[in-house]
Amino acid sequence: MQITLEGKTKDLVAIERIHEYAKLSDLPLYIASSFGKDSEVATHLVIRSGVPYEIHNQVTGIDPPELVYFGRKYHPEAIRHYPKESIWKLIERKGLPTRRNRWCCQLLKETGGIGRFVITGIRHEESARRAKRPMIEIRKRKSFLHPIIDWTLLDVWSYIETNNLPYCSLYDTSFDRLGCIGCPLSSNQSYEFKIYPKIAEAWHRATLRCFEKRKDLHTISRFKDGEQMWRWWLSGKRIDHFTGENMVQMDLSNEIAAKRCSQEVMELGV
Repeated sequence: MQITLEGKTKDLVAIERIHEYAKLSDLPLYIASSFGKDSEVATHLVIRSGVPYEIHNQVTGIDPPELVYFGRKYHPEAIRHYPKESIWKLIERKGLPTRRNRWCCQLLKETGGIGRFVITGIRHEESARRAKRPMIEIRKRKSFLHPIIDWTLLDVWSYIETNNLPYCSLYDTSFDRLGCIGCPLSSNQSYEFKIYPKIAEAWHRATLRCFEKRKDLHTISRFKDGEQMWRWWLSGKRIDHFTGENMVQMDLSNEIAAKRCSQEVMELGV
C-alpha cells in the first residue's frame, strides 16, 4: 500500500475520510455496492472504521450471474432494490440505451440513496468522466463520499491480497471490470454476448419488440426493420452514420442484382 504525502498508508487515510464523513449523518452510512472489487474494498474500509453502515445493492437484472452469486454468498445482509420495470420493458418504452443516452444507469442503478450519505468505490483512474469527480459531492439529492477515489488499480488489488478479501471469480478470467451485460459503454460487449447467449438473445428480442411498438418515431422509422436496428446498436455507431452506410450498401446490392438480372435475360435471349 502506497504512503501518502502525510506519511500515512492510503487505507488509513480512507478510513479517516470515512470517520469524518460519518459525523455528518444521523443515519448509518449508505454503501452503494455493486459487489465488484472496488465496492468490496470500500465496504471493508467502512467496516474497519467502526461506523454504522448499511450495504445496498441495485438489482439491474442484467448483472453477470457470477457477480449475483458472489453477492448472495458474501453479503446476504445487503438490502437489495429492484427496479419498477425490467430493462426489457424499459427498452420497449424508451428505446435502446446508447453511449449518448444512458437512461439505463439512471433508472436501474442510481435510484437509491435519496437523502442519505452514500459511500461508493469509484476511482479517478476508471474513466475520463470519473477523473473529474471530487472526493465529496452532492448529486441528485444525495451526498457522496468516494473514499478510494485516488487509489490505483494496483492499490485495490494489493489491499484485497493483504486483507485476504473474497472477490468475484470473473476477475480471474478476462474481465478487469464488471458491469451490466451488454452495456453500450463496455469494450467487451461482443465477448459478453458470446458467453451469455441467453442474455444476448433477451436484448435482441427486446429490440425487435421496441421496433414494432415504436416504429412511428422518427429515429426508429429510419430502420427498415428490427434486425437492422439491432445491427446498428451492436455497431456502436451514430444512427446517421450507420443508416447512411447501410443505404449505400443496399444501393450497391440492388445495382449488382439488377446487373445479374440483365445478364440472365441476355443469356436467355429474351
